[in-house]
Amino acid sequence: MSLANRIEALLFTRDTALTVNMLAIALQAQEAEIEASLQDLAMRYENSAMRLAKVASGWRLQLREAYFADILALAEAQPPRFSRAFWETLAYIAYHQPVTRAEIDAVRGVVTSSGIYRQLFDLEWIEVVGRREMPGRPELLATTTVFLDDFGLASSADLPPMPNLTALEGNEDETRV
Repeated sequence: MSLANRIEALLFTRDTALTVNMLAIALQAQEAEIEASLQDLAMRYENSAMRLAKVASGWRLQLREAYFADILALAEAQPPRFSRAFWETLAYIAYHQPVTRAEIDAVRGVVTSSGIYRQLFDLEWIEVVGRREMPGRPELLATTTVFLDDFGLASSADLPPMPNLTALEGNEDETRV
């Protein structure tokens, strides 16, 4: 049994990412050996529907985006639908964190529904990271490690560049995850 195969077995059986340190402890190996084996494993998955991904909370095996439609074709439940307001709010938090609700409302030009924040908290995509030092001490919101993991990002620095927002104006349709 190679170390890469042993790592693959652990990653395959977990629904959460594993750190190099966790793998080293579980497999009684040096972190350098784990890192080298992870690179070997990543190369092995280059031509596969799966890929070895480094996300904020560690390493995990995940399906390549090109295969999402095939998986959804067999899904019994429809994926959740989120409104444009939901995506605007999440995007503003992700790109400008930490932010207050008032800052989000000022940019959006409307009061954001508490239901949107509830959805974002329920999905564990945002969290309160502190309070702004001003009258009322409003909560500061930021994205979480779960958000980074769910979107396949190692850090918020990996967010794609901001799109040209004028091209998006007028698209009020509901969007799917």
